[in-house]
Amino acid sequence: MEIGIGVLPTNELKFWWHMTNDTICPLCKDKVKDVMHVLRDCKWVQPIWWEFNMNVGSVFFNCDIPSWLTMNVL
Repeated sequence: MEIGIGVLPTNELKFWWHMTNDTICPLCKDKVKDVMHVLRDCKWVQPIWWEFNMNVGSVFFNCDIPSWLTMNVL
């Protein structure tokens, strides 16, 4: 299991728990709503990172969750 599973009630997790029939993000209607989508990858979330003037280069949007958390949150 990926780090973060069970922490955020994502559509991916709710699908696994049989609480929804859909794993698609309700905002962007594009991708599976998993932890990284919620935190970083949704097109509705990305502008927030830019607004906070985070160092949002190619690594920011392309690394795995443990690396991303280490570099940007912890």
